[in-house]
Amino acid sequence: MTDQKISSTGKANQFPIPNISTSSGETQMPVGLGAQYDTVHTQISNMRTSSSSQGSTKTPISGDVPSTFVSQKPSSSTNTNEDSGSDNANCGPTTLLMIARMFGKEGGGATEADDQIEQMRGLMGATSDEGSDTNVDQLAEGAQKMGLDAEVDQGGVEEIEEALNQGKKVIVNVNPKEYGGEDVAHFAVVTSIDGDTVTLFDPLEQKPITINKSELQSAMSEQENYMVKIGKKQ
Repeated sequence: MTDQKISSTGKANQFPIPNISTSSGETQMPVGLGAQYDTVHTQISNMRTSSSSQGSTKTPISGDVPSTFVSQKPSSSTNTNEDSGSDNANCGPTTLLMIARMFGKEGGGATEADDQIEQMRGLMGATSDEGSDTNVDQLAEGAQKMGLDAEVDQGGVEEIEEALNQGKKVIVNVNPKEYGGEDVAHFAVVTSIDGDTVTLFDPLEQKPITINKSELQSAMSEQENYMVKIGKKQ
């Protein structure tokens, strides 16, 4: 599938900077507007974050970071050699790497993560450009090439719970602003649901987080409720 709704970048939206042309043909920021723009841009960014995070239940898990968790950003505990910086679109390959580790298809730790993320891009059939989008079909393809069952689906929390009860993990297409994160199309892995508590391996974070079911459903609704259910072959 190529619909932008199910492609995820892991990169925040950008705002255009207004400019004017001078008599010499040069383009520059209007006098006095630079500071005003910076102020407005900051206010808008803060509004986008605060409005979504207000009342959010998002909580980092306690204790050590699991060896199966990987951040797509540089991380001293999970991704020490990340060479694409924080502004990359590696959420898809990173979630696939976490799935690979969960099912014993990949080992390694923080120092191997960057190379493994790039390998996942290749396995998915995605471009090597770490700023390019990936989609649910590519995630399913990558999982299948590792010998796992993978099914692209649309549904809600109940479908996720059913898959988890079958021993599967679920990559969800979400907008993290619904649980206090960035306003961006994104992929994350649901590893468990206990009552109203959802454990989410979100590669934009530095460790797994918990949110509630309502937040998960809202985040998925922003991306048309797409998911990839992945498990061992029977």
